[in-house]
Amino acid sequence: MNTFTKTNLGKLSSLLLKKECIFAVYLILALVAGFKQYHHHSYNNYLIFKYVYWHTIDLQNLYNNYPEYQDSNHYGPIFSIFIAPFALLPDGLGCILWNIANVAILLWGIYSLPISPNKRTIIAWICAHEALTALFSFQFNIALTGLILLSFSYLIKQKEIKSAFLSPSAHWLNFTELLDWHFFLYQK
Repeated sequence: MNTFTKTNLGKLSSLLLKKECIFAVYLILALVAGFKQYHHHSYNNYLIFKYVYWHTIDLQNLYNNYPEYQDSNHYGPIFSIFIAPFALLPDGLGCILWNIANVAILLWGIYSLPISPNKRTIIAWICAHEALTALFSFQFNIALTGLILLSFSYLIKQKEIKSAFLSPSAHWLNFTELLDWHFFLYQK
């Protein structure tokens, strides 16, 4: 390999390991996925989340199948607080900002890990494809993963109060997320 190629690969590698590069890539992924799905009328999961808020406000059963989204809901009333800012917006803007909020929480979780910055960035690159897949479906699992990572990081850093707050928060937002509770079993 000639010196020019080595220099360019070194510069590219340096750029790809920058936290700012990851944030920009994830922002673009969130924007593109949200925009594309909204404009192709393929945002049913977002509608489920949005109507958790509206059905909670109207004191309606959250777990009925409603004509607004033709699917079942697995989220509780506490989730309505989390989705409220997005549910109040027009769907197009809400979809895009929902995706951005989800990746922001994921990246917060990844970059909270007590490992070197380069390792955090590599983890973020590895997660990018799965995040994109979830972004196209407006899945909340992106943010839940971030909350679980944050809870784990706080536990490792011996900030048990913060960890204890985040762990049940993830559980209360989605009844199917119990994975994060096992961290407390392994605490030293």
